Amino acid sequence: MKRYATLICLLVVTGAACCQAAPVGEETASLIGELMRSYERQGMFSGAVLAAEGGEIIYEEAFGDANRELKVPNAVDTRFRIASISKPFTQILVLQQVEDGALDLDGSIADYLPRYEGIAADRITIEQLLTHSSGIVGEWAVPELERIERVYHSRDELLEHIAGYTLWFEPGSRAGYSNFGYFLLAVIVEEVSGTSYADLLEERICAPAGMENTVIDVTTQLIERRAAGYHYHEERGFALP
Repeated sequence: MKRYATLICLLVVTGAACCQAAPVGEETASLIGELMRSYERQGMFSGAVLAAEGGEIIYEEAFGDANRELKVPNAVDTRFRIASISKPFTQILVLQQVEDGALDLDGSIADYLPRYEGIAADRITIEQLLTHSSGIVGEWAVPELERIERVYHSRDELLEHIAGYTLWFEPGSRAGYSNFGYFLLAVIVEEVSGTSYADLLEERICAPAGMENTVIDVTTQLIERRAAGYHYHEERGFALP
């Protein structure tokens, strides 16, 4: 699902104020730089930082490698995978379709995606998918998830894969974080709008907001300035997912 619906954006980090009033301008920038270099030395940060004060950029710097194998350093315009931060984008697109009258929060998966053959498709609502209360299996309950995510799946292949799992719990009975549930939302949005997720993202969110460096992260496509995404394991260190 990450190959389908995950977005990549420029990472922006703002400096936080300390307990006492922070110095301004160059002094603040110096403190931010010292802090971030310390994090980098300890292997605790790799990315790009931008800090602004009074509408003026006072600090902008990149740290670490965008590709550890090839030793390609991060730059301030490197594009980073944002993983589940993409979910609010999906939420916005879903709620826009609700406002347009194309979706009903009380409608079921089966109402909008009749070819999906998963358990309880006629009972799981759009709202339950949005609030992670659908009962569709979550990532920590999926065996060999990292292996699954390394392989490209077409939309229909992934729908069939998700449909093969039993329910995690009865829909609406509790909450359980589900990436698969958000993949279903992305497909439903495409179905009711007649437009691809990528085009909807650009037309309904990115273009109006002036977001010129936000795109769909498709593993099988070359994307200019994209950083490789890494997982950190206590025993193995950094590794590609």
